[in-house]
Amino acid sequence: MKESCEHAAECLKKLRLILDGEVSEDEQQEFLKKIESCLPCFRFYNLELAIKDSLVKAVPSKKVPQQLIDDIKSKINEAV
Repeated sequence: MKESCEHAAECLKKLRLILDGEVSEDEQQEFLKKIESCLPCFRFYNLELAIKDSLVKAVPSKKVPQQLIDDIKSKINEAV
């Protein structure tokens, strides 16, 4: 297993996208295969996963009013 990762910043970005569910299943599987041989990425993955799980358990889930969602999307579209 590699002790260092020459692409650590890129891997961390990809890892966060994976944990947020923003990548395809193929990309996720590719990354999970990579971390089998890369110790730093394996550690990043487990740490980020633990943090996400802790936050999910600690922060109650609340339904956001649709009007608020619409207002935010509208403001984003205006800014773009």
